Amino acid sequence: MQRIARLGNGWICTSPPNDRVREIRGVLAHELERARRDPSTVGIEGQMRLSSGPEECQRVANEWKALGATHISLNTMNAGLTSPQDHIDAIRVFKSEVEI
Repeated sequence: MQRIARLGNGWICTSPPNDRVREIRGVLAHELERARRDPSTVGIEGQMRLSSGPEECQRVANEWKALGATHISLNTMNAGLTSPQDHIDAIRVFKSEVEI
Protein backbone atom coordinates (compact mmCIF):
# COMPACT_ATOMS: atom_id res chain seq x y z
CA MET A 1 0.00 0.00 0.00
CA GLN A 2 2.91 2.34 0.64
CA ARG A 3 4.14 1.89 -2.91
CA ILE A 4 0.68 2.44 -4.38
CA ALA A 5 0.32 5.57 -2.26
CA ARG A 6 3.68 6.94 -3.38
CA LEU A 7 3.78 5.91 -7.03
CA GLY A 8 0.64 4.20 -8.23
CA ASN A 9 -2.50 5.30 -9.95
CA GLY A 10 -4.60 2.41 -8.67
CA TRP A 11 -4.98 -0.84 -6.78
CA ILE A 12 -6.20 -4.00 -8.54
CA CYS A 13 -7.63 -6.16 -5.78
CA THR A 14 -7.89 -9.85 -6.64
CA SER A 15 -9.75 -10.81 -3.45
CA PRO A 16 -13.52 -10.62 -3.03
CA PRO A 17 -14.81 -7.66 -1.03
CA ASN A 18 -14.57 -8.81 2.58
CA ASP A 19 -13.39 -7.61 5.99
CA ARG A 20 -9.72 -8.09 5.10
CA VAL A 21 -10.11 -5.98 1.95
CA ARG A 22 -11.90 -3.31 4.02
CA GLU A 23 -8.93 -3.33 6.39
CA ILE A 24 -6.45 -3.03 3.52
CA ARG A 25 -8.56 -0.23 2.01
CA GLY A 26 -8.16 1.63 5.30
CA VAL A 27 -4.39 1.11 5.17
CA LEU A 28 -4.35 2.51 1.63
CA ALA A 29 -6.33 5.57 2.75
CA HIS A 30 -3.85 6.12 5.58
CA GLU A 31 -0.85 5.73 3.27
CA LEU A 32 -2.36 8.13 0.74
CA GLU A 33 -2.79 10.68 3.51
CA ARG A 34 0.83 10.19 4.59
CA ALA A 35 1.96 10.64 0.98
CA ARG A 36 -0.20 13.79 0.74
CA ARG A 37 -2.13 12.39 -2.20
CA ASP A 38 -5.75 12.96 -3.04
CA PRO A 39 -7.53 9.58 -2.70
CA SER A 40 -9.73 10.43 -5.70
CA THR A 41 -6.63 10.21 -7.93
CA VAL A 42 -6.00 6.55 -7.03
CA GLY A 43 -8.51 4.07 -8.45
CA ILE A 44 -9.58 0.75 -6.99
CA GLU A 45 -10.50 -2.17 -9.25
CA GLY A 46 -12.60 -4.95 -7.80
CA GLN A 47 -13.30 -8.25 -9.49
CA MET A 48 -16.26 -10.62 -9.76
CA ARG A 49 -17.12 -13.85 -11.51
CA LEU A 50 -19.98 -14.11 -13.99
CA SER A 51 -20.53 -17.71 -12.88
CA SER A 52 -21.90 -16.36 -9.58
CA GLY A 53 -25.19 -15.35 -11.25
CA PRO A 54 -26.85 -11.94 -11.51
CA GLU A 55 -28.09 -11.68 -7.91
CA GLU A 56 -24.69 -12.49 -6.45
CA CYS A 57 -22.97 -10.21 -8.97
CA GLN A 58 -25.26 -7.35 -7.91
CA ARG A 59 -24.47 -8.00 -4.25
CA VAL A 60 -20.73 -8.05 -4.97
CA ALA A 61 -20.97 -4.91 -7.13
CA ASN A 62 -22.73 -3.13 -4.27
CA GLU A 63 -20.00 -4.20 -1.85
CA TRP A 64 -17.29 -2.95 -4.22
CA LYS A 65 -19.09 0.38 -4.60
CA ALA A 66 -19.30 0.69 -0.81
CA LEU A 67 -15.53 0.12 -0.66
CA GLY A 68 -14.97 2.94 -3.13
CA ALA A 69 -14.17 0.86 -6.21
CA THR A 70 -13.81 2.96 -9.33
CA HIS A 71 -13.74 -0.06 -11.66
CA ILE A 72 -15.06 -3.62 -11.56
CA SER A 73 -13.64 -6.38 -13.73
CA LEU A 74 -15.94 -9.23 -14.77
CA ASN A 75 -14.40 -12.70 -15.17
CA THR A 76 -16.38 -14.77 -17.70
CA MET A 77 -14.15 -17.84 -17.50
CA ASN A 78 -15.54 -21.10 -16.07
CA ALA A 79 -19.10 -19.92 -16.68
CA GLY A 80 -19.90 -22.65 -19.23
CA LEU A 81 -19.37 -20.36 -22.22
CA THR A 82 -17.99 -22.10 -25.30
CA SER A 83 -17.25 -19.38 -27.85
CA PRO A 84 -16.00 -15.80 -27.93
CA GLN A 85 -19.50 -14.71 -28.94
CA ASP A 86 -20.91 -16.47 -25.85
CA HIS A 87 -18.62 -14.34 -23.68
CA ILE A 88 -19.65 -11.15 -25.48
CA ASP A 89 -23.34 -12.01 -25.19
CA ALA A 90 -22.97 -12.86 -21.50
CA ILE A 91 -21.31 -9.51 -20.82
CA ARG A 92 -24.18 -7.74 -22.60
CA VAL A 93 -26.74 -9.61 -20.48
CA PHE A 94 -24.71 -8.85 -17.35
CA LYS A 95 -24.67 -5.15 -18.25
CA SER A 96 -28.45 -5.11 -18.62
CA GLU A 97 -29.11 -7.01 -15.36
CA VAL A 98 -26.50 -5.69 -12.93
CA GLU A 99 -26.38 -2.03 -11.95
CA ILE A 100 -22.86 -0.79 -11.49
